[in-house]
Amino acid sequence: MLIADSFVVINYPKTGTSFLRKALKDIHGIPDTRMYRLLSRMGIVRPSIEEMLFPKLYGDYPRSYRDQHGVYRQIPPQHRDKEIVSIVRNPLDKYLSSYVFGWWKGHPPFQRKRSRNYTPTSPTSLSRNSTISSTMRKWTRTN
Repeated sequence: MLIADSFVVINYPKTGTSFLRKALKDIHGIPDTRMYRLLSRMGIVRPSIEEMLFPKLYGDYPRSYRDQHGVYRQIPPQHRDKEIVSIVRNPLDKYLSSYVFGWWKGHPPFQRKRSRNYTPTSPTSLSRNSTISSTMRKWTRTN
């Protein structure tokens, strides 16, 4: 999540917000260096855009894990009256991109064996001739 003087950017995964964050930092002259981040955390410099990291609200993560994907309720109260900005992506492209990226393979939301009992057509058991698999293969060739 980025907080500027007049708006808040909520980052939704796999929608292009990494590009947006980098572009906004470049426009505002915020260097992407460890030294600058350290000086910012120490309060020595105050960037015009503040990047906030939050604990994950779902999944099996250690309590210390933080990332940039905050949600509305995590916006600090003093910033909730600002404009809220985010990026929307075609839902099919987002899900296909997530599938191809494959992060979910190593981080299932629940046990795989248990899910196969309830969903025999899960992505791990789809045949190569299924509609979903062929759609994903076509999409990966064009993107």
